[in-house]
Amino acid sequence: MERLILENHEIKLYCGAERSAPLVICHYVDDGEALIKECKRLGCGNFTLALIRNLEDVDEMSPYQVEALKQFRGMAEEYIKILTADIIPQIEKKLQEKPEECLLAGYSLAGLFSVYAMYHTTLFSKIISCSGSLWYPGFVNYVKERKLAYKPEKIYFSVGRSEKNTRNRLYRNVEACTLEIEELFAAQKMQTVFELNEGGHFQDIGLRVAKGIKWALE
Repeated sequence: MERLILENHEIKLYCGAERSAPLVICHYVDDGEALIKECKRLGCGNFTLALIRNLEDVDEMSPYQVEALKQFRGMAEEYIKILTADIIPQIEKKLQEKPEECLLAGYSLAGLFSVYAMYHTTLFSKIISCSGSLWYPGFVNYVKERKLAYKPEKIYFSVGRSEKNTRNRLYRNVEACTLEIEELFAAQKMQTVFELNEGGHFQDIGLRVAKGIKWALE
């Protein structure tokens, strides 16, 4: 594992057997070694993992501000510029080779960010959104009304089966919103999948993300 600090963000880099292997950029996962272990257990192909840490989650992962969530500052577009113009080029410099492709994976708010990024950069060939906060107010309409920057090769969605049972009136919409967004992309002839996992929002985070990476790399 190698460690970089860029724009106040910590990057933990776990290099694959080949420096040109697919690069998976991942947010909202703390234990890279455990994630890689799960990926190997599932039979994933070779890849390089970059965990981005020290995020201002409610700011840098939220797409825009809404009245119902005043604490979310909606700085995702600004963070995408940092990620694509500064962080990823420095990762590639460290690898000394350009990866054959770049994937974007995220959990919770970072799963929302992964989908939002499709409207603002063409860098990521595949998208992984696990228990993504696609309940975010107005985001289904955002997907309906905005034009994608590109169509990724694959998009993976998953949620926990019990997530819709929360008392929070916004969060309980996560399964329905995720399904609706997945169906919107599938209707545009994109390769998508939606998977239900056992448990609630904070269960088996590493395993859920590993399942998404495996499917994306197949």
